[in-house]
Amino acid sequence: MPAGNPGAYAEPSNAPMPPPPGGGAGPADVAAAQDQSDAARVDTLAAAAPVPEGDGIPVADLERVSKELDGVLDAANKALDKAELEVPVEPVPLIEWSAPEGVKFWDQPIPPALFLPLAMLAQAAEALGFGKHSFDPQSLTSSGAAKKIGGKLHGMAKDKKFIEALVSTEAPPPEVEAPPASGPPAEYAEDDPLAAAM
Repeated sequence: MPAGNPGAYAEPSNAPMPPPPGGGAGPADVAAAQDQSDAARVDTLAAAAPVPEGDGIPVADLERVSKELDGVLDAANKALDKAELEVPVEPVPLIEWSAPEGVKFWDQPIPPALFLPLAMLAQAAEALGFGKHSFDPQSLTSSGAAKKIGGKLHGMAKDKKFIEALVSTEAPPPEVEAPPASGPPAEYAEDDPLAAAM
């Protein structure tokens, strides 16, 4: 054994390595940060829901918006069911919104169950390059706006290319690498317009 270095031939230790100085974000920390970021974004969108003008929007018009919205989601779910994905994707639940019994005009902020998926679909249309389907969800303050948005949603559901593009953003990649430990939490993915709202 070399003089002055008694540990030169010591047996290797099986003890776990200590954490690096200053700590570091593991996969669970990154996932938690992502969830918090998604939740914060949903809260922000919900708080931005518009308030109908005057006496409110006829409930029948809002229910038509809900029906057309479900038409888009149903088309996306059917496309997902046919797609051969390496990682299965759960179908998106339909909205099926209706007002409480006896309510004829909706004069409250647009319910999050309607506004959130509308806002995300509007963002998706822009992000995917389908400007013809774009609309301003903040404009949902009147009967005329509800009918216009319902028409946009109807067009989305019938556009196979749009649905295919929308579904392609729903399919998660086979591998997802966590950002560096020293970096900030991952931000909400703009190309995933439906998963955070549902």
